[in-house]
Amino acid sequence: MLGRTPGRGVRNRINSQPREAVEVFCRVRPAPLSAANFEDCLTVKDERTLLLDRAGAMRSTEYTFTRVFDDASKQSEVFSSAGLPLVEELVQGRNGLLFTYGVTGSGKSFTMQGHPDNPGLLPRCLDSLFNSVGSRLAKKFVIQPDRCNGFDIHSEAEAMMERQRVELERRHGGWRQLEAEAASRIRESARVPLGELEGDAFGCAVFVSYVEIYNKLAYDLLEDFGVPGQVLRAEPTSRALREDARRNMYVSGALEVECRSGDEAFAVFLKGCARRQVAQTALNAESSRSHSVFTIRLVRGCYDCRLGEMVPDKSLLHVSQLCLVDLAGSERSLRTGNAGSRLREASNINNSLLVLKRCIEALRENQRAVSAGGANAATKIVPYRESKMTQLFKNFFDGDGSVKMVLCVNRNAEEVEETANVLKFAEMASEVQ
Repeated sequence: MLGRTPGRGVRNRINSQPREAVEVFCRVRPAPLSAANFEDCLTVKDERTLLLDRAGAMRSTEYTFTRVFDDASKQSEVFSSAGLPLVEELVQGRNGLLFTYGVTGSGKSFTMQGHPDNPGLLPRCLDSLFNSVGSRLAKKFVIQPDRCNGFDIHSEAEAMMERQRVELERRHGGWRQLEAEAASRIRESARVPLGELEGDAFGCAVFVSYVEIYNKLAYDLLEDFGVPGQVLRAEPTSRALREDARRNMYVSGALEVECRSGDEAFAVFLKGCARRQVAQTALNAESSRSHSVFTIRLVRGCYDCRLGEMVPDKSLLHVSQLCLVDLAGSERSLRTGNAGSRLREASNINNSLLVLKRCIEALRENQRAVSAGGANAATKIVPYRESKMTQLFKNFFDGDGSVKMVLCVNRNAEEVEETANVLKFAEMASEVQ
């Protein structure tokens, strides 16, 4: 029996899964080919251990992770370990959260997005998802968002009218150019097995959304998406975070776009990237000034093979999601040379990352207290509400799905203190269940 859509009071199958440790993968950025006075501070000891050398220290500090990728690692290796298992869980009906973390200029955006000839985690996740469920996709617009973080099922006649309207809109603007750009990249060939769903009569739809958290506010990067001839507003509208009927957090009013291929979904991502807040700093020509969240939602429903259409009962829908988060890098103003608005952005970035660290610390301490003293042990309040980012992902850290982190680190000894801080945080995160 398929799971049901949020809002019907039915227990989602993901909640019956055992709690897992947060998996942390560490990726070392290659040293620059030509840099004056460059000094290396990192040594990859083995596939799980990284050594950090500090000037004046008698011995190296050792950090252990789920997997350490050295500077010769390929994008496909990182995806196979950190991304593909989450796609498999998405298809099987479980939620997942994958985020990149590290100081500015450590390779987070490259790891997440990559280049057309060397794709990162996000495009590979999209390709492997559609490779796996492509034959089960329902006709477009039969399943549609209900604006309350759930979904409705529409008739074929309604869906056909919507398909005709959207096709007219697609003939305007540069949308086809974005599709061509997305199609020119190298594609991921992996697919995940449907497993227990292989013999089920089900149809599905894939929806993507793209938001950013900038200066403590949430914005929809797909605002005005698909509106022909309309000029994008210089100042996008900030969005509130809301809780749906199943107490899942979501960005209210953020557009969800139904896609039928990895190319189409990646074109939507590129559309949103054009609106992301980026700026030049002393350490990075295009430094992310916000945390970006690209969400993939897979909606499954029962399919009537005799009639050749979806069963019009929204209570039979099951929704699972995968959130791919590119966190802005932690910064020190002395290193970046930030001033004015750049300094304010950096302050907000660092504050939100500090709240994330405090949440992880509180979760770890609470779990240790319960383990030692039982269910009645005194626990701390986890400060999720102090940051939009932690508030949005509260359910994941409370056990609603898998959480994986890709920690990106720089070899440069000039950044050894920042590197030490992120390594400590990442190792601590791996202790959280």
